[in-house]
Amino acid sequence: MEIKAGPDQTKPQTKAEAAFRTRLAELGVVDVFEVVWKPDHATQPHTHEFRAYGLVTEGSFTLTTPSGAQRIDAGGTFELAPGIEHTETVNGVATTVLAARLYPPRP
Repeated sequence: MEIKAGPDQTKPQTKAEAAFRTRLAELGVVDVFEVVWKPDHATQPHTHEFRAYGLVTEGSFTLTTPSGAQRIDAGGTFELAPGIEHTETVNGVATTVLAARLYPPRP
């Protein structure tokens, strides 16, 4: 997995990406980055302490949670609440996700 500090600014922004970024801004999300997964990428079950948001910009992957498996193709988005156990499995082709994290407020 490769994580880039920010999205590739040389690519024109799609309508889906513009809408995704607008929604993130409305939510106050500032931690946005690009993740590139190899065709054979698969994770073990894990959780995050933050709310995760993603927009698949290339390829596709399957997000599996206790609620079931969801295939997310290019142009599709997902949101995952903190503490939800999940796996990510790429569907045979390199996949790029514009990802974001929203940490809960600290007491």
